[in-house]
Amino acid sequence: MVGGDTHMTFARSTGLDLRLWKRYEVWSNAFYLAPLMVALNARMAVHGVVIGMVILLGLLYHLSRETRWGWFDNKAAWTLILANIVVIYLGSFAAPYFPIAVLFLMLALYYHYIAKHKQYGGYGLNHGMWHMYGALITLFSLLTFLG
Repeated sequence: MVGGDTHMTFARSTGLDLRLWKRYEVWSNAFYLAPLMVALNARMAVHGVVIGMVILLGLLYHLSRETRWGWFDNKAAWTLILANIVVIYLGSFAAPYFPIAVLFLMLALYYHYIAKHKQYGGYGLNHGMWHMYGALITLFSLLTFLG
């Protein structure tokens, strides 16, 4: 098999379409690499594993054209939200990082809402913004704990 045939065979066998890498909702998962590096550097292995799962399952979900992996992606996202709440609590809601995380939370919820309702700029851009702000929330949650 050559060229497109190889890609189509891979896509059929895995359900993943690698041509989607250029879409913002796919590559924006890379924003989570910053909090992943912070978590690993701080030896916060559990948080690091959760962030890694968010990256992996988010990529699988979006590369499958949102037809597979959705349940797992959703559970990983909720696990990360819970982990962020725990580290913020353990960090005693410390300023200045906690208020910044709250600001990013408001922005993330805004973009999640407009992505879900396909308003203003389309799903890809808005869902990608959700990823970016989610990664910033995670980063500032970790910084709240690490102080």
